[in-house]
Amino acid sequence: MSTKTPTKVPTNVPNKSGPGADVGKRRLSSDGQTPKPTPKQVKMATNSSPNTPGKSGRSNISHADYETFVEKMTIIADAVDKLQKGQSTLQSIVESKLDKFKNEFVQGINEKFKAMKSDIDLELSIHKNKIDTLSQTIDSIMERLELVENGDRPIYESGERGVVHNPLEDPDFTIIATNVKFEPSEDILSVAKELVAHLDDSAQVVAAARLKNRKIDKPGLVKISFARVEQKIRVLRAKRKLGEISDYRSVFLRSSKSHTERLIELNARTILNEMPNGKDFRITANGRIVKKTDNEPNTRDESSS
Repeated sequence: MSTKTPTKVPTNVPNKSGPGADVGKRRLSSDGQTPKPTPKQVKMATNSSPNTPGKSGRSNISHADYETFVEKMTIIADAVDKLQKGQSTLQSIVESKLDKFKNEFVQGINEKFKAMKSDIDLELSIHKNKIDTLSQTIDSIMERLELVENGDRPIYESGERGVVHNPLEDPDFTIIATNVKFEPSEDILSVAKELVAHLDDSAQVVAAARLKNRKIDKPGLVKISFARVEQKIRVLRAKRKLGEISDYRSVFLRSSKSHTERLIELNARTILNEMPNGKDFRITANGRIVKKTDNEPNTRDESSS
């Protein structure tokens, strides 16, 4: 810090407190003019250049310092740009990996669900087969119970006691078999069961009877009754199998008919016999009158029972 040197007071200047203090305060120069005070030296800043004019209190930057500053700022800008690019690349990589993980996760879940569904379907199929087998077993047991009960007491029609129902008289449960070989000491029920067993071994024959033959050279018709209508339908649908068995190739099966249907068929047959060309026609099992073919056997023309 600079110190001010004390200014010498001229000896010839009168004291301010003494008389004549209000007389001129400055010394006159030799030419009679009052000298002006010397201006104070303004202290320049330490970082100012003597060759560069500038206001006091402001720092002046040289050209070399400016280039260094620009170079450093360029380096910083490049680093920030690289950092931003690296951040974008990292974000893309992370998003790609997340998408890949998501796809693999979803695919794995789908495969797991497919395998689980396959296992469930397999288990359900196994249980369904078991249930079907159990249901068939129960139906078989119920049919056997009905047979046992029917063997112990007569079957009553419409629940009215005293009216015995013959199963062979019910066309809904009965079929007719033609050309069944006759044996003098035959057990017709066993013969009927053996015949039906070739078509449906689960069908239960409850009654069978051989009717009186109408022609000497042909055996009588055989009526076979089943426990259920469904069994009768299954046997009739499989009747073509008899043509593959040597002992039953000439045996034909058809559904039984009611008394009214038999009368209608009998009357139609009588009318055909009286017609000039009646022999060229036949009556089918359904009651239709159709023209015979050249190679059609006559065994199907027998009257129903």
